[in-house]
Amino acid sequence: VKDNMKILKNLKIIIKEVSDNPSLGNIKIKDGGEIYDIILMADVSQPQIIMKTKIEKFSTGNNNVKIREINFSNVYIGRKKIIKFFIENIMKVDAKWKIIDERKADVEFKEDDDFFITPVNGILHPNKRGLITCIFSPSREKQYSSSFKFQILESSNNVEIPFELKGYGKELVIKIDPESITMNPVLPYYK
Repeated sequence: VKDNMKILKNLKIIIKEVSDNPSLGNIKIKDGGEIYDIILMADVSQPQIIMKTKIEKFSTGNNNVKIREINFSNVYIGRKKIIKFFIENIMKVDAKWKIIDERKADVEFKEDDDFFITPVNGILHPNKRGLITCIFSPSREKQYSSSFKFQILESSNNVEIPFELKGYGKELVIKIDPESITMNPVLPYYK
């Protein structure tokens, strides 16, 4: 490339704004009697993130992604179960992301919600990993389900991974059969 380079006689700085229209990338510069064709070239990358759980991995590069289910199974009322998954930016550009609720535009969790996800947005730098924590804490006995989308922002092809959190809130029940209770000797209360 160095052999094809020429130094212009009148050193001038030329500022040219270039958009995503490839035809605007060709510039003619006139220096005295000579005209130089300059072609601007760029490597354009779309943000892409991989989500990994212990079981499988899903990529935001595939737009035909089916809904992924994160199942907490049975959790007793008043207890919590935590599932964590990793996100990884495999591209050379920053990936700005957020998690959205399918029923609302943005997600805001409160401590007493049955499902809690943290963090719900961020920026993932190239070749970096992040951790997303999902918590299920049921408040009554029933089947729970909520749908979300993991969305890459600033992407021209609306990259999203739909996922669903599921779990069953179970009440702790203790059954006592009076016919089979055996109590060991109890010492009197001492002061």
